[in-house]
Amino acid sequence: MICCSSHIQRGTIELFGIPEKETTLVYNGVNVDAMAERAATSRAARTRDRFVVGTVATFEIHKDQPTLIRAVGILREAGIPVELWLIGDGSRRTEYEALISDLGLNEHVKLLGVRRDVPELLGRMDLFVFSAKEDEGHPVALVEAMAAGVPILSTNVTPCREALGGEDKAHLVPPADPRAMADAIAEHVATPDSPLWTERVARAQRRAQEAFSLDAMARAYSSLLGLRLD
Repeated sequence: MICCSSHIQRGTIELFGIPEKETTLVYNGVNVDAMAERAATSRAARTRDRFVVGTVATFEIHKDQPTLIRAVGILREAGIPVELWLIGDGSRRTEYEALISDLGLNEHVKLLGVRRDVPELLGRMDLFVFSAKEDEGHPVALVEAMAAGVPILSTNVTPCREALGGEDKAHLVPPADPRAMADAIAEHVATPDSPLWTERVARAQRRAQEAFSLDAMARAYSSLLGLRLD
């Protein structure tokens, strides 16, 4: 059984009773170089007229966009307006639309749908926020944000910590805590160019290249299958 994260590997062993020796780990890879190049080109062309917070995630129960939406509401009440981009779609779209309307955030939250230009959108963000629950599997969107070189705020859950490879590559906050998320976003709004954020971005990009590139995935599969990569 090939598992795409250690978190899923542990769950496979515990929930399905599969012996550990019959499982292995191979991370899903992304085109790190292309992601970084496209995001950088978009970033260089952007004009900073508003602070953009964004996320990429399906609109389903194992994600947690509502916490992020509520955080934006808290920021607006505090006089710290940001623009939130929700990229993706799914069965909870109507629920999210209702929450956005109830909080009076129609001018602050944009539902962009499923997109083919995610690297370019990442390059135009000031902050990528990954709001997820403990039952997240392998957060590919988080890995793509790491590769794109955008500062990252993430919920402190096992799958996200695994993808990040430690707590020195992003700002981590407790899950399902809109206040903590709002405070973290406000901190970045106040100090967007701080050395701390720059260091985190550099570490996250290196982590993406080392662990999640297509080359790393190919080498893992070739090792598993006993193949040679010349």
